[in-house]
Amino acid sequence: MVEQVGRGVERWHPGDEVIGFTHNRASHAELVVVEAENLTRRPAAVPWDAHRTQGVSVEKIDATPPLAGGRPSGFRRAFRYRAGLSGLAALWVFAHMSFGGPAIGGDVLGGLAAVVWIVLTVAYLRQGPRQILADARDATVGPFLAALVMSAYVLAASWLEPLAPGTARAIVNAFLVIGLLVSGRLTGQWLTGGLEEAGFGPSFYLPAVGIGFIGADAAATVRLHSIAQLFFGIGIAGWVLISSVTLNRMFFRPRLAPSLIPTMVIEMAPAAVAGNAYFLIHPGSPDVLLLGLSGYTAVMLIAQIRLLPLYRSLSFTPSFWSSTFPSANMALFALGWVHLEHPPGSDAYGWVLVAAITILVGAIAARTVVAAAHGQLLPSSRRTDATSPRAAVEASRQPVPNAATERRDPGRPLRGARGPGWISRNPLSQASTKEDR
Repeated sequence: MVEQVGRGVERWHPGDEVIGFTHNRASHAELVVVEAENLTRRPAAVPWDAHRTQGVSVEKIDATPPLAGGRPSGFRRAFRYRAGLSGLAALWVFAHMSFGGPAIGGDVLGGLAAVVWIVLTVAYLRQGPRQILADARDATVGPFLAALVMSAYVLAASWLEPLAPGTARAIVNAFLVIGLLVSGRLTGQWLTGGLEEAGFGPSFYLPAVGIGFIGADAAATVRLHSIAQLFFGIGIAGWVLISSVTLNRMFFRPRLAPSLIPTMVIEMAPAAVAGNAYFLIHPGSPDVLLLGLSGYTAVMLIAQIRLLPLYRSLSFTPSFWSSTFPSANMALFALGWVHLEHPPGSDAYGWVLVAAITILVGAIAARTVVAAAHGQLLPSSRRTDATSPRAAVEASRQPVPNAATERRDPGRPLRGARGPGWISRNPLSQASTKEDR
């Protein structure tokens, strides 16, 4: 049960019943300080005894945790669907223009992405400015607000521009302004402090790096060359500033929460989207900047290969949609080089890339449909398998490595707190048995 909340915490309040974990070895403590991303609400149908082994049961029960106010987190995660579909549509449009592929592929995917974007955006905006501002203050959800703007850039510049150039230019102009406002608003929110290091990850690239580089790409496509250079500068500055913090977090701190691990694919996106924009801003022979971006892209792609076993160990969640847009842009950057250099068999290389990304997005979409059909995508008022007492009890029987072996004196002051968080009372601490220790 939450006893006290730290500065900047809005999701939790004293008296909330929660389950979670901490890396501070305090499983039998009377009071513990827990980081932001490591808590979820205790399902009402699951007794406390089912959570005795926190490290495993939390991961299974928190497949789709509810958010403050009762709104499902899966609704917010829909930001990622828009970006993934629009990225795939842009890839097919480029393949049609560069390799003579069927135009229907880009047209159908672009139309589908546009419909999804409109439906989800209208549904989201209907919640009103109060909820939108609350999401902007939420360090987990806030960065993904940029996906709405990024998807609009991609759809207008790649799919709509060949069909209706005037309309596409007007939409890009409008969303360049909106993107600047969103990026500035989120940056200003983070400057107020209170961010929790445990929840800081690659998604923080989106407001400055994503809006900057993809905005530059869109502006150059509709022939706003000076504006394209301006947004390219935003992307460069954001990349330099955010990447140092993000990489430091992942190198030297405990691993990201399971729900955030798929966002690590975003690490290979900045150089790729910067390269795509630079192809348009600086046409002609490759220069040192384009070659440098290509080299860093290759390094981050190899890094992702090393992370494949980690991704495969995860249970499916909507967070896997975070991998679709970076992958599509990586393939688009490679296609740009193939189109520029025209190596032997260039068409074959191009279609291998298009097919691979299409299969990836299609597989994640199919898995999403299966999860939705089984009631695993969004939480509901009825109990699901993931939140049933049986699932929690079975999870609690699994061993947890590095379990705490000492019990903290309830009267001793808390020490070692790292920044704002939740002080949570552990209801199982007094019920621990000798066997538990």
